[in-house]
Amino acid sequence: MEGGLLTQSQQRHTDLVSFRVAWSQAVLFGCYEVTVSFLLVVVSMCYYKKPEGEGVKTLCGTLFPDWQSVAIICTFYTIVYLSVVLSNIWFIRQTRQKVSSDVSIWVILTHPAGRLVLGLLAFFITCAFSSPPSDPEKATVLQYVNRLSMWIIKSAMVIDAAFFCFFAFCVLKSKVDWLKTGTNIWTARQLAILQVKFAVIVCYLSTHISVIVLVLLIFIANAVIYVVWFRLMKTSRKAKQKYSGPNFHDENENDKAPRDDHH
Repeated sequence: MEGGLLTQSQQRHTDLVSFRVAWSQAVLFGCYEVTVSFLLVVVSMCYYKKPEGEGVKTLCGTLFPDWQSVAIICTFYTIVYLSVVLSNIWFIRQTRQKVSSDVSIWVILTHPAGRLVLGLLAFFITCAFSSPPSDPEKATVLQYVNRLSMWIIKSAMVIDAAFFCFFAFCVLKSKVDWLKTGTNIWTARQLAILQVKFAVIVCYLSTHISVIVLVLLIFIANAVIYVVWFRLMKTSRKAKQKYSGPNFHDENENDKAPRDDHH
């Protein structure tokens, strides 16, 4: 390797390491956001107060006529949530342990597809529990927060649908550069909406818990996630040093440089 230039094999491995870590970073913050979204759905259900003297019809119609339908869809929502989080925790661990392994199409599309399903379920649940009184003067603050929660989850669902279509197109058309750029934008989008969801949760829980305590809990949760993020970045730097070092050798690469037998 002359002049510090990487060979084709080294460059390929370096690019692969960069993309795996970037995708793991997006998945990490994605799991964090879906966890906060799951908490938001549960809290919005707990703080829901049915308007007095009115029927069960909501903005989504009679989606939940009885407690059995509520239990079924909430159980399915929990199962999908756990499946998405556990599968992506496995991917993050694999990235740290074997950062040079390939990224399959199945893995790439699993997280955005799972998020889209979670978004649909979360929207149906929050929509069913966001029925405001027909008389605005009788509405409470939390009933308006319920509606705000529904619109935030609906907006996130629409954005997730757009990103899923984008990622599917990039994978099918092998648009690697677009995929890398989209991954970075997707990570930023998750961090932005994450703070909005935290703000809504604080609006709910501040009626029973001090805002200072809630902010400290959010700070601790953010600190834990950023520690994991820092370790991913550290793994990336070590891997790049490995593939750009003078002792790197790819078994699939032929020895193209002839030996110099002259002394």
